[in-house]
Amino acid sequence: MKKRKIFRLASLIIAASILTSFTIWVLYQEPGQNNNFPDSDYNFPDSDYNFPYVIDSANGEVFNFSEYSGKVVVLEFMTVICSFCLQQGKNLQHLYETIEDRFFEVIKVDIGGSSDAALLNYMETNAFTYHIAKDVGLTLSSQFSIPGTPTTIFLDPNGKVFTQTVGLSSISQLNNTIIAAYNA
Repeated sequence: MKKRKIFRLASLIIAASILTSFTIWVLYQEPGQNNNFPDSDYNFPDSDYNFPYVIDSANGEVFNFSEYSGKVVVLEFMTVICSFCLQQGKNLQHLYETIEDRFFEVIKVDIGGSSDAALLNYMETNAFTYHIAKDVGLTLSSQFSIPGTPTTIFLDPNGKVFTQTVGLSSISQLNNTIIAAYNA
């Protein structure tokens, strides 16, 4: 009985230290640095602008990324049950509301297989006013080897991948990365 308690305590301590290490790593990444996964040699899909993907929204729209030519596009790969994704969404919403000359668009991309109704409810409940899409069959996320949620991909105004970050980013990190992508 005593060995079992010691084993549980040791397991909790190890899990907490791993989570803490990951959180610290995520918080101290520099915006714009190459945070690509699996490594910096990964070849992202390339194009002139025609970021060659189309994705369905939860309300029946189709996102053709070439419509966002001239703007930074922030793709946040998420699930509705991810608490870090929720906070990332709130951070993005803050920027979406406070930057007057909005030179960027935000698209949350659900990779959890949620229904359209669940996604629209999630957006309404959390007062998110930007777009939500669903990655049916995980076709878009598989192109980028999304390792977990939230993963955020920043496209520059020409539709080129500027950087990819994994984990929760602060408002200032998101802001700095969006600006850097715009000026790329």
